[in-house]
Amino acid sequence: MSSHANGLPICSLSTRVSRFLPAPKVCRIAHAANFDGVALDYSSRPLPSPHVIAIELASVPLPVRSVWIPLTGPWTFWRPDRGASFASSVAVLTGAANLVTPLPHDHGGALASLAIVRRMNDSRQDAPHTRHVLAVASTHLVGGRIHLRQMTALRHLAEEWDFWLGLDLLGSIDPRWEAEAIVALLGPRLCLVRTDGAVLARPTDSVSRPARRALTAVIDDGHPRDIVLRPSLQLPQQCWPKAVEQAGLTTLAHVKNRIARVESERIIELLPPSHHVG
Repeated sequence: MSSHANGLPICSLSTRVSRFLPAPKVCRIAHAANFDGVALDYSSRPLPSPHVIAIELASVPLPVRSVWIPLTGPWTFWRPDRGASFASSVAVLTGAANLVTPLPHDHGGALASLAIVRRMNDSRQDAPHTRHVLAVASTHLVGGRIHLRQMTALRHLAEEWDFWLGLDLLGSIDPRWEAEAIVALLGPRLCLVRTDGAVLARPTDSVSRPARRALTAVIDDGHPRDIVLRPSLQLPQQCWPKAVEQAGLTTLAHVKNRIARVESERIIELLPPSHHVG
């Protein structure tokens, strides 16, 4: 049901759902849980050879939808390859649709800057046939007119330099953030969102309200987009494949239910008045 061909979101399971299970195992779990694809993110694990990853994933009957450039961290000094070139190679070898550059939480200055353009152009050189996405971290999603102006400038920059935008809704978000306005402002240039889809199941939770509103707006407005889901699990549960699979099934169900509800409403709107109930 979920395909860009008919305007519906494509739902991928992020390998960040578990720090301990090998990425190919997470990909097989994603297939068993009926996800549309997988999102590879090695930010919390050592980097194998890109060719090894391609060989390991060749037997998984599920496409790699996105490859996320790993954020720097305590692993960086002994990694056999640096994050950007590693992710670009993986994207090329796996045929990933999206190569995602995360805007770090500690990024300073304006969101739209020459540094952003350079970063996106560098990734394009290594993977010229992949869609390049800049994902804005949750800590940059704040309330106020200044933020609206910054996001407008970022959209113009993306249009001028031909890259795409994503929203990383994992983590704490300013409750004043105008989620619906930002989704509408970015329009079709917004091609990807990462979240814990279970926010749809917590309607009274004020902490997750901004992420829930953004995810709902993304589903409701009808543009075809990638939704990357990273279910929240405690550390012991991350070690158990069955727990990861169950979390994936539950999280995906919340998103799919919302998609199905929106599709039902659209079908009713297209019916002649004589077919409307009530």
